[in-house]
Amino acid sequence: MRSINFSFKTGDNKSKSLRLSAYEGNLTQEAAQKFMQALIDADQFYTPDGVKMYAQAVAARAVDTESTDIFVNQL
Repeated sequence: MRSINFSFKTGDNKSKSLRLSAYEGNLTQEAAQKFMQALIDADQFYTPDGVKMYAQAVAARAVDTESTDIFVNQL
């Protein structure tokens, strides 16, 4: 399964990530940057303390994972 992980800095300079699961296709650098900037510009996401959750774009990574069943109890 492929997912896309977006990394940001918050308004208080902490790390924040957003993961989109089950992603299919190829994401270009330009498209990733546009998405991240749109999320920042939306200015809609804050912690309960009022800190902006997505203040600065840091990175976007495609992550491929493969799982192999070792044991599955069929109940």
